[in-house]
Amino acid sequence: MVNATTRPSRRALAATTGAMLLASAFGVAASAAPTVEDKPTSLTIHKHEQSEEHPAGDPADGLEQTVTSPVLEGVEFTIQKLEDYDLLTNDGWADLVDLADDFDPQASDFGLGSTTLGPAEALTTDSNGVAFFDDLQVGAYIVSETDVPAGVTPALPFLITLPMTHPNDLDTWIYDVHVYPKNSITDASKTVEEGGSFAVGQDVTWTITTDIPYGEGTFDEYIISDDLDEKLGYVSTEVYVGDDLLVEGVDYDLVAPAVGNNGEISIEFTEAGLTHLENNRDRQVQVKITTTILEMGEIENSVTFTPPGPTPPILVPPAVTKFGNFQIEKVTAGTGDPLEGAVFSVYLSEQDARDGVNAIEIDGETEFVSGSDGIVSIEGLRYSGWANNQEVDRDDDEFITYWLGEVKAPAGFELLAAPISFEVDSQDSGIAAVVKNVPKNVDFEIPVLGAGGTTTFIASGVILALAGAGVLILRSRKTAAV
Repeated sequence: MVNATTRPSRRALAATTGAMLLASAFGVAASAAPTVEDKPTSLTIHKHEQSEEHPAGDPADGLEQTVTSPVLEGVEFTIQKLEDYDLLTNDGWADLVDLADDFDPQASDFGLGSTTLGPAEALTTDSNGVAFFDDLQVGAYIVSETDVPAGVTPALPFLITLPMTHPNDLDTWIYDVHVYPKNSITDASKTVEEGGSFAVGQDVTWTITTDIPYGEGTFDEYIISDDLDEKLGYVSTEVYVGDDLLVEGVDYDLVAPAVGNNGEISIEFTEAGLTHLENNRDRQVQVKITTTILEMGEIENSVTFTPPGPTPPILVPPAVTKFGNFQIEKVTAGTGDPLEGAVFSVYLSEQDARDGVNAIEIDGETEFVSGSDGIVSIEGLRYSGWANNQEVDRDDDEFITYWLGEVKAPAGFELLAAPISFEVDSQDSGIAAVVKNVPKNVDFEIPVLGAGGTTTFIASGVILALAGAGVLILRSRKTAAV
């Protein structure tokens, strides 16, 4: 790949390199400077971050500079001496000018052709961002970044002469040269936003955020790949640069599984999309992938980001969402016998549970029935203490307390008088709670027609009624005889 963020033209590179070499060589003659001494030299490489907030520093002249941008540790540099050029002679310097015109940092051989390269020496920048090569021979060297941390865009290889003519004291050579190749940092992250999703069957959105490398030049590629977990079903993708919603097929090409399936999603920017990135280096790219939770579990979703230039693909730390299981056992109070046929729903608040409204739908279901063993298994509720890719405390607004309400009691039993609160924190299928139901009226005897003393009262009432009727009949007859 090509480091498009720092890509100068070949002609410009040749001119720059040639100018540096000529300045070093002919500055000696113009100022009657001392000749080059055959003594040890050194090269100190200072590695710093380059961004809009930390642009390039002073022009490179071989002297030590004060740089305030963050240092970069762990960048490996490799140097090799160009053995065919003797810089103790004027001809050696003159030959380098011809080489500068052929030098191409983007070519596999750097445009060095048959130039003999000495042994490679590699060093990694320390905690101060410094790699110090000492006890070097006088000569020309090619310097390359051969390993970088994730997210760091390597700088292009460059040629350097040891020594160099001092930029101010033109009668002096610098044998201890300092260089400051800067790197663009390209970061990427992934988050998950569950929002109002609390159960399997509902949707969550995964957001991938990637940097646009700072610098000049054009981009050659920009690819984001997301391999969906098997517990996820694909729904849709949206791509933004800043607040600008990009158009599929115009700004990027999308490869994605069919809706409801899982598999790899690939977003590859087109030429038009790459131009949009080049014009918006101060922004970030956001990819929003909506998926449906298909089954419970701890769901990790990983992303690979391929930025422009020679930076190796970046494996983005996965985002995680967690859905678990909750089981209760329904039994008869007193005997502990399992109860079949009790119907429950799950709610997000005690008041909803008391009112029997807004039950959570879990994979299309809102009611859960105890089996012959009395077990009620509710699978696929989001962990109470996990939200938006991180743990949350009980006093956090994101912490979920669920409420279990009985919406239908088994025949011959009373409903629960109040909902039960619970939490979900695992996929363990063990019994989390035992819920007891009492028989109707707690098995207290209710007086009914035909029972005990009630019959006596009824019989007495019938006799009195009949007696009353006899009185009425007698009175009726007497009245008729008068």
